[in-house]
Amino acid sequence: MRIRTVISICLATIILFAAACSAEEPEPPPTPTPTPEQYLDEAAESMAGVTTVQFNLTRDGEPLVLDPTLAAYFISATGEYEAPDRVHANVKAEIAENIIALDFLWLPEGVFMTNPLTGQYMAQPFEVPLDPSMLFDPQVGLSRILASRIEAPEYIGLEQIDGQDTVHLRGVTDAETVTIILPIDIAGQFILDIWLDASSNQLVRIQITEESGDTTTMDFRGYGEPVEIPSP
Repeated sequence: MRIRTVISICLATIILFAAACSAEEPEPPPTPTPTPEQYLDEAAESMAGVTTVQFNLTRDGEPLVLDPTLAAYFISATGEYEAPDRVHANVKAEIAENIIALDFLWLPEGVFMTNPLTGQYMAQPFEVPLDPSMLFDPQVGLSRILASRIEAPEYIGLEQIDGQDTVHLRGVTDAETVTIILPIDIAGQFILDIWLDASSNQLVRIQITEESGDTTTMDFRGYGEPVEIPSP
């Protein structure tokens, strides 16, 4: 009887010891996820310090009117920026039902455009409504928009853009803010979708959605890489 008792006690001890060993270790508390506002603040700080960057601007929807007298409509633009105020872009536009591509320079000494016939740069005597140099001005451009001009920002999730891990945020803004990015004259609210690099919080893409559903998208790449801004 005593032997059976000892054996029972030993078996119970082994079972309890095994159960204790097999119990899962408590998981460490999760790292707090930054709030949408914190993401935007970090992105704003990053944009304020940009030295060089390349960009693409595309339109999906009703064409943007560049010059109603010339029947000129914006299609897309590809360019590069060099701090503090030099921008070169190839702008594709429809003029009098013809698709043309022109090179533009936004420089401290003025705005220049290539002559469609000679390919030589010429100074623009009229105001060009599209001014990408304003986008990189910390006082009025993307840095200010990200820091203080986006209402009710929300975290959408992690997504990939061309193989790049990004954080997707969404908020709303007003027409005054949108005019810094687009030369449009419409009222109302606009949805801003923003994608930030998941590791650096640099701006990868910003998309404006109008109440009509038309969208304009601007992509960024090559932060800090050398760019060549032509001389007029």
